[in-house]
Amino acid sequence: MKRLLLLLTAVLLSAGLFADELVKIPVKDFEQTKQLIKSNGLIVHHYNDDFVIATATREIDLAHEMLVNNPWENAREYHLVWFDEEAKENYLGQLSDIVKVHYTAATHALVKVKENRFPSFFPQKHGGIVTIENEAVTLPNPDLLKGARLDLDPEIVEMMEQVSADTIETHIQHLQDYGTRNCYKPQSFEAQDWIEAQFQSYGLETEIMDFYMSGGEASDNVIATLPGTAYPNEYVVIGGHYDSYCFSNQNDAPGADDNASGTTGVMEAARIMSDYEFDRTIIFIAFSGEEYGLYGSEAYAEMAEDEGMNILGYLNMDMIAYRHQMDPIHTDLIYPSSAQELANFYTDVCAEYLPDFGVEEGTLIGGDSDHSSFNDHGYMGIFPFEDSENYSPYIHSTDD
Repeated sequence: MKRLLLLLTAVLLSAGLFADELVKIPVKDFEQTKQLIKSNGLIVHHYNDDFVIATATREIDLAHEMLVNNPWENAREYHLVWFDEEAKENYLGQLSDIVKVHYTAATHALVKVKENRFPSFFPQKHGGIVTIENEAVTLPNPDLLKGARLDLDPEIVEMMEQVSADTIETHIQHLQDYGTRNCYKPQSFEAQDWIEAQFQSYGLETEIMDFYMSGGEASDNVIATLPGTAYPNEYVVIGGHYDSYCFSNQNDAPGADDNASGTTGVMEAARIMSDYEFDRTIIFIAFSGEEYGLYGSEAYAEMAEDEGMNILGYLNMDMIAYRHQMDPIHTDLIYPSSAQELANFYTDVCAEYLPDFGVEEGTLIGGDSDHSSFNDHGYMGIFPFEDSENYSPYIHSTDD
């Protein structure tokens, strides 16, 4: 009996002595990811098709890499930064005075931004920063789209015929003309107010959503709502970020393609659809803070999950206007495995309404966008992108 008591005491002591660890666990498929999310002793904060980042609250018998010991004792957030492999040394060297690097791999690193250095923090590539917070992800429900109709609807065709290239170009030019929409700059607040006024001119209910962002006061999300007539508590969300970024000069960050194009796409959908009625509520959002780590979309998706909003799907508009010379007009569809049903639905809709418009499987290697915030909070989100290989060469520069 004494030996048993000693053994139990030792086990309890060893368990009590284990400190939480932030870990990276490689995955071979989505089924393994789902199992990890359900595992006791693991709190998964972020996932993609290659690995998950999680807090281990006890020792785990899995292949993993330890990133940070006692991660949440003195930190609110970390950032997963992505970079081109050949740019790794130069990029991390440029960040040396801005961040503490906790982990590096060939194409990404986990960092913590030093106090008061956040406005100087910058991505190396499109969508190159993802914020990691002490929150558990929730997997989307793939059954939400069961029974969705795909038959050709003349009213939808009528709406499509109202899309105006002139309006789109005018709005992109207007957003570009602010000079910069870096979310910490006054011009970004001006753009915020202009987008809100445009939504209001369409007769939509609008609101400004303030949210926490490291580094001080920044521009906010602009939200417009078209209430559903039959199922107002079921939602479809379309969004894109309006903030911009330039590597060389934050006062000259025109951001025409990244992402005045996507913001204008959302606005054009809102302009046309506001004249019609729909069974379900449609929400149009211009997000801010994407360039620094998906802040605006994360705040909205977290709020939606906390309030139990029944979002059937999220469509992300980010860089939709550039076509590489000689390439056919098409889109590369980017999404995690958790949003497969919505990706299938999108592909089927395009085949029905735009049979000559190519939809190709896309992979944004080492980067992310606002659709990930929705997938992390239990909603299917997809990202139709201009081209995952031949995207605009001018992003994050004064030439965009």
